[in-house]
Amino acid sequence: MVDELIDSCRVCGSPIQATEHTPQPENGLCAGCVAADQPERGLNHVAQDSEAEPTFADQIAPPPQPPLDPDNPWWGPLVGLGTWAFSIAASIIIPLIPLIFLMFVKAANGATAESLRDWVESSSAVLLLLISTFPAQMIILLFCWAVVTGRGKRPFLQSLGWHWAGRSAFFWGLVSVGVVIAIELITNFLLRSLPERVSPFEEMLKSSQSIKITTVFLAILTAPLIEEIVYRGVLFSALRKRLSAAATVVLVTLVFVGVHVPQYRGAWRTIAALTLLSFSLTIVRAKTSSILPSFLIHLVNNTVSSIAILFQRD
Repeated sequence: MVDELIDSCRVCGSPIQATEHTPQPENGLCAGCVAADQPERGLNHVAQDSEAEPTFADQIAPPPQPPLDPDNPWWGPLVGLGTWAFSIAASIIIPLIPLIFLMFVKAANGATAESLRDWVESSSAVLLLLISTFPAQMIILLFCWAVVTGRGKRPFLQSLGWHWAGRSAFFWGLVSVGVVIAIELITNFLLRSLPERVSPFEEMLKSSQSIKITTVFLAILTAPLIEEIVYRGVLFSALRKRLSAAATVVLVTLVFVGVHVPQYRGAWRTIAALTLLSFSLTIVRAKTSSILPSFLIHLVNNTVSSIAILFQRD
């Protein structure tokens, strides 16, 4: 008779009998615990193997896309300039459509050429033009969206740069206030040497209170966003792709100011303030690769100007 060695399982405490031919396991487990432990260890080995070796799906997965760079967009200078030209044409032509339509209606009802001329120069016609500016801006925004996204294939604001450039919104709010105050101080100093006449824009504001309110509405709610997307967004990104940062800043600043000069002609102090604003906005865009800070500065500037318009005495 062979002597048996009796021990107990270190997990469940069951007796383990070992003989010469069936020695006690080195891990001290009974047969039941060994059987229960093996599947778990097998799964662990499978999991470790799956982490160590990529699967077939991992091998055929597309590589991650590089981060979007607003200074190196997919569109070029010709597309950027074309978008800018479209924004100018849309701003002029679309508001004229309802005006021309009403002129035809009045002419069909027997209005004379003199009465039509008086109506076109009236505050009612000017108000109609201003109101029609809003759908024109929405069409411009839709056009910019189609250009930047390739008709929905790419993200819109991310492609143009829409972030705080590592700063907080509060920081850029302080910067916005500082820029507006600095521009006001500089232009007040320049007022001593620059002529300032009543501009066509100021004449328009004096024509009616409704025109004032509509102008303020557009200046705060739509103009900063649309203009930043067109000038510091699509146009700046397109030119920056081929030109240096300095050249792009100068060109975009001059283009922005040049578009606004006709409505402020004669008011050189206002034109100087507009030039400083455009230069500041474009510098911020160049430094941050984002239009969000420049949008906020533009918004604060227009808000302050709009408050002054509302409380200005005629």
